[in-house]
Amino acid sequence: MIDDSFKISGRPYQEWLKDHAGSTDAFHQQIILQIERWSSDAEVMHLKTSGSTGEPKSIALKKDWMMHSARATAKRLDLAQGQSALLCLPVQFIGGLMMLVRAMVLGMDIYPIQPSMDPELPAQGKFDFAAMTPPQVTSLLDRGNVLERIHCLIIGGAPVSALLESRIREAKTSIYSTYGMTETASHIALRALNGDERARYFRGLPGVEFSTDDQHALAIRIPFMDDTVIQTRDVVELLDAQRFIWRGRIDHVINSGGLKVHPEEIESALAQYIPHPFIIHSIPDPVLGEKVVLTIESEQVGPLSPELRSVIQGLGAKRPREVFSIKRFPRTASGKILRLIDISGIQPIDLDL
Repeated sequence: MIDDSFKISGRPYQEWLKDHAGSTDAFHQQIILQIERWSSDAEVMHLKTSGSTGEPKSIALKKDWMMHSARATAKRLDLAQGQSALLCLPVQFIGGLMMLVRAMVLGMDIYPIQPSMDPELPAQGKFDFAAMTPPQVTSLLDRGNVLERIHCLIIGGAPVSALLESRIREAKTSIYSTYGMTETASHIALRALNGDERARYFRGLPGVEFSTDDQHALAIRIPFMDDTVIQTRDVVELLDAQRFIWRGRIDHVINSGGLKVHPEEIESALAQYIPHPFIIHSIPDPVLGEKVVLTIESEQVGPLSPELRSVIQGLGAKRPREVFSIKRFPRTASGKILRLIDISGIQPIDLDL
């Protein structure tokens, strides 16, 4: 299940494993462990979900499913044997693990660098393929033309904000936003963020089909996972069996005076005006039932800028009515913000919205 051409940092993977067998580097240890697990006789791989939509849980994925997922991605993105890949995600979670699996199955040359919000690319060289989170991509953009060293980039782990999407629109790198989860062996749909393919919708990998239930929640049929059908809690606008526009999660929907508000849509509209991590959520309200509020991660947040205030006002009845600040959001082990936060006792910093 490992292609003979598989390399790590330009060397046959067996040599790399031998040289790093006694490494005390936690990232290298995890890579070695996952390669050993992939090479074992076990038919499944066990890993935990990120915990961003609930308590982390253990998932068993068939290696055959993961192998077919890798090949479906290769077909969609023209990945091939001998190409180079950059690994800058933790391999104990599905995003980083599948980068490693793609390299093993396809016979790619993968270059591991320490997972970080500010990834440090090797001093020289270009890479055919990489996967990153939105903060990592933002970090590269802030450092000039570093991103141009990557030919094809997929972004996952969190939604791509309107601000980030606008920044990468003219990039020479082919960039895609991903949709997927641990249960689907990483992404099963891609949305082109720039170039001739740029679109508002996600398109499924070859063979994957979509439908919705009466709540407009997405259901996914995955032929390479024994025709498994997964019912999600993601609200979408279904265009056809291969394409959808993502709106948000049922779990996050705010019912404010009978008006249903998708926090993710509001966050996308505000992202380019707020230079700090933030979320849209709700607090109890005697009149509305749930009041839409904005909480920003920062020790000091001054009055809202006139531009931000104008954009918020333009959201009408869906706008956040109050603004709060918090020193630091609680996060999952993979860095995703946990939305269930307690702001009781915190005074709002802006009331007149």
